[in-house]
Amino acid sequence: MSMQGKNLLADEQSPYLKQHKDNPIWWQPWGKDALEKAAKEEKPIFLSIGYSTCHWCHVMAHATFEDKDVAKILNDNFISIKVDREEHPEVDRIYTHALMAIQQGRSGWPLSMFLFPDGRPFFGVGTMMKDQFIALAEKVLQLWNNERSALEENGSKLMRLIQVSEEKLKLNGMPPPETVQDAFTHMEKAFDSAYGGFGGAPKFPQPGSLALLLYISARLKIKEAGEMAQKTMNLMARGGICDHVGGGFHRYSVDQKWFVPHFEKMLYDNAQMADLYCDGYLLSGNKEYLDVACQTLDYLLRDMQAPEGGFYAGEDADSEKCEGKFYLWSEAELKEALNAEEFSVIRETYNTTAEGNFKPDKELSQYELQAGLTPSPVSN
Repeated sequence: MSMQGKNLLADEQSPYLKQHKDNPIWWQPWGKDALEKAAKEEKPIFLSIGYSTCHWCHVMAHATFEDKDVAKILNDNFISIKVDREEHPEVDRIYTHALMAIQQGRSGWPLSMFLFPDGRPFFGVGTMMKDQFIALAEKVLQLWNNERSALEENGSKLMRLIQVSEEKLKLNGMPPPETVQDAFTHMEKAFDSAYGGFGGAPKFPQPGSLALLLYISARLKIKEAGEMAQKTMNLMARGGICDHVGGGFHRYSVDQKWFVPHFEKMLYDNAQMADLYCDGYLLSGNKEYLDVACQTLDYLLRDMQAPEGGFYAGEDADSEKCEGKFYLWSEAELKEALNAEEFSVIRETYNTTAEGNFKPDKELSQYELQAGLTPSPVSN
């Protein structure tokens, strides 16, 4: 049993950390003091990374971190550290690489990682509800107390993989043509020929990959690359992931067709999307791309710029304690806002119905709660 402690987040500047200041968990901010405490008490570290506008960070906060049973197992046996990824991107990058190694390329937030007292990771997962989390924490403790060598081996594998990822980030300038060609071959295999983008649900826009396809089309004269990029850009701009009223793009689509978005909006996502659609316009002359870029930038200047001149990092998916409620329209609200002719056009264009085509949380959970699956050990 550990000595009485307390939650140390109340005096932090981060809005994300302040959201957790009243948790019964004895959270500490990232820093030398927390690592030294873990070393002195010979305890593993539980590291939780997220950010203030993250919907599933809110979900895990309420379902897991506000629970007294979860707090007891963490307070008695771990040093618990909370990190805002927007405050410490350098910390987030390292442990994101670790989670991607554990989950075969998948990552996201909230990110939950178990560490040695010196900060080396040995196990990690995404979103977890109370019972899942307690079971995992108990398993980690069992390994910590009885099979520390297995954790050391797992940690060593993870560190090697992280080092490889860090080396790749040091590349300067454009890679050689054969590397670009290999990247195109990989993207071509992953491309969704029916709806654009890569893979199935949930589906992220991946503006960096689409910008690379435009580059490959323009510089290497591979026509198929441009077709892949433009098909994706067309369907995203006309789908639910694009805010057709307020401008800008939501973070990702929970379905394969870009229809139902995860309603959070991020500054860096929209900055990249505006840049992508500008490039698309310059390369194709398609005015629709220019309109999308302008609407996205108008949204950022109108809604994401602070009075002092800087920009907010993100816009929460939740409103009135409900995912996406701010963006949902009932048929009655549409009729009130539009005249009869406008309503008829909107109904036909967007296929609206009296029953609606989205029910908050029901469609989201089946895709995103899978992030709580128990992880497997790291493979070589």
